[in-house]
Amino acid sequence: MINIDQLKEFIKTNLFGSSLIFLGLIFVLGSLFISVKPNEQALVTSDKITPATDFHLNISPTDLPEIKVDIEGAVVNPGVYTLPASSRVQDAVQAAGGFSSQADETKITSGLNLAAKINDASKIYIPVLGDGQDVVMAGTSSSDSQFFGGKVNLNTASESELDALPGIGPVTAQKIISNRPYSQVSDLQAKKIVKSNVYTQIEDKVTTQ
Repeated sequence: MINIDQLKEFIKTNLFGSSLIFLGLIFVLGSLFISVKPNEQALVTSDKITPATDFHLNISPTDLPEIKVDIEGAVVNPGVYTLPASSRVQDAVQAAGGFSSQADETKITSGLNLAAKINDASKIYIPVLGDGQDVVMAGTSSSDSQFFGGKVNLNTASESELDALPGIGPVTAQKIISNRPYSQVSDLQAKKIVKSNVYTQIEDKVTTQ
C-alpha cells in the first residue's frame, strides 16, 4: 500500500523532471499543429482556385454562320458551295477547285476582285476563253449585286450567265434565249420577257452588241 507521505516526497523530489517532460509534450504538440495548419490552408485554397487552363470554349464549326454560293464558268468544279459567312471571292474559287485551263486570264485579271466579300445566295461567273462574257458576281437583289467588267450580251450569253443577273432565274434565262435575237435592250419589255421591276435592275448590266 502506497504511503501518502512517501508519494508527496517523490513528487517534490521529481518536480523539476516532471516539468521538463510536460513542457516537452507541449512543444511536440505545438510543432505538429503548426506543420499541419499550412497544409490544410493550402488544401482549402487549392480547392477554391481553378486554373484558367481548365476552362475550354467549345465551338463546333457547324455553329458558325454559313452562306451558299453558286460559282459557274471557268472553274474546275462548277456548282453550289457552302462557305463561312466571311468568305471572299478567292475562297469560292478555291472551293470550286480553282480556275480551269479554259479561264480567260485577261478578263479575270482586269475584272475579278478576289478580295471582295460574297453574300449568301450569290452567283459568280468566271469567263471562259472566247465566250465574250466578262466576270459577273450577282447577289439576290440589285442592292447587294456586284458586277465586274462588261455587260451581259442578251444575244450570246449562256443560261448560267443570264441566271447570274439579279431577278433572273433559270426559267427567265431560258425564255430570253428562246426569244433571240434582240436589237436593243428594251426588247425585253417589248416581248414581255421580264417584268418592269426586273428590267430596271438589269437594263444597265446587259447589251445586245
